[in-house]
Amino acid sequence: MIPYGCRRRLRNICTGHEIGGGGKKVGGVAGSAFFVIFADVMRKLFSRYALSAIVAPLLAVGCNDGVFIDDFLPEAPSVTVGPDDTSATIRFEAGNWDILSVEGPTTSLRGDIYDAEGNLLFGNHLLYGDGLLRMTYDDGLLDFGIERNDYRTLRITLGESLRDEPWETRILVGNDYESETVSVTFAPTEKYRVDSVVYRWDEFESWDNSIELQDAFTIDNTASSEPASVVVSPFRNAKRTVRFWPDDFNDRREEIFGVPLPEIVIPDMADGTPVVAESSARFARNDQQLPLSFPDDEQVTVTAKPHERLNVEVYLSLEQFRVPYTVYASGPAGRQRTFTGTLHSSLPYDYLILKPKTDE
Repeated sequence: MIPYGCRRRLRNICTGHEIGGGGKKVGGVAGSAFFVIFADVMRKLFSRYALSAIVAPLLAVGCNDGVFIDDFLPEAPSVTVGPDDTSATIRFEAGNWDILSVEGPTTSLRGDIYDAEGNLLFGNHLLYGDGLLRMTYDDGLLDFGIERNDYRTLRITLGESLRDEPWETRILVGNDYESETVSVTFAPTEKYRVDSVVYRWDEFESWDNSIELQDAFTIDNTASSEPASVVVSPFRNAKRTVRFWPDDFNDRREEIFGVPLPEIVIPDMADGTPVVAESSARFARNDQQLPLSFPDDEQVTVTAKPHERLNVEVYLSLEQFRVPYTVYASGPAGRQRTFTGTLHSSLPYDYLILKPKTDE
């Protein structure tokens, strides 16, 4: 029991108001009121301390560094890589993030993933990973890399971008609590150029026993008693036909070299053997028509007798050959590619005029 002279004023810790009296003896109605108020204060104090006991551990957890999340990328960047600047570096405010995915225009991208020492972890895998690593992507037209060499930088490098239009990529980075997007635009780079072409002469084949119909017409001289003649130009409108038949029909040469395709030196025939002179053709897989290597103004006269109906067919004799080829090409970044297939050539070299009989 507290001695009377030692009693102090009590203050409601919730409202800040003083309660009870000091230095004055409590008794009667005043004493009863004091005990009611004192009990109420004790109840509230108990409630407050009990609540503090519960909240304090929660606050302690809330103050843990592992729960407070640093804003690792306050502003989501957008960068363009290529054609002149072939790399870009994104700097982060903190290191509490990983690469969640790499998205193309329509789908998630797949590639190879390496650890910080350059060891292959996954091949042809969806591009995501934790910690320090390097990723590469190559679809035959676009080649780029993503490197995380330390925890606060992300480096993007472009090998080549052979598409005619810019290509958009999104790199999603984040952690369990938030994520951000790094938008990357890969600008088109220069197309490839042809360095050389090699023909495998040991597999060269040629033949000259084919003909093709060049023209057909009828001289109707049945009503005349005099002969009738027509001048024929067998090589008029005749062309040499060549094509670079590919081993791989999906070699994407139009996208790699650009259109029009580059011209490549092709062999001619001289006395039945191939010679490389000055002839050239576009590196196209479809048939292309080239001018003849000799004048096409040769003429011949065809005559129908009196009262004769004469059918005339003009054929061209063809000298044909085929030979395997390998085209070597290089890109602006130094990457080299090869294209293989077979060159086909068909060249008129003579003519034949037939006069088939008709049933009258």
